[in-house]
Amino acid sequence: MRKASFENITTGHGIYLRQCRSTQMEGNFRLLKNDSGLYRFRTQERKNVHMELLFLPLPFDLKKAVDETRLRAIKNASVRNVGGVTNN
Repeated sequence: MRKASFENITTGHGIYLRQCRSTQMEGNFRLLKNDSGLYRFRTQERKNVHMELLFLPLPFDLKKAVDETRLRAIKNASVRNVGGVTNN
């Protein structure tokens, strides 16, 4: 199993996927830090840091879900108004 996994990640396609994943994670973490103003964890105990890390992406995920819902509503409205005629 480990050998097959190693062979998968060392192929050209596997290397490409690892690079994309790394870039996407860095971009998401940067957005997360900028949106929340995070420079360091506010708590010190390991359990509290873990909880803070779990709650940190919630506003980001909610904003993304709201944006996707709004975009879907706009697309649906534009489909109904094709040719200036409203189809209700």
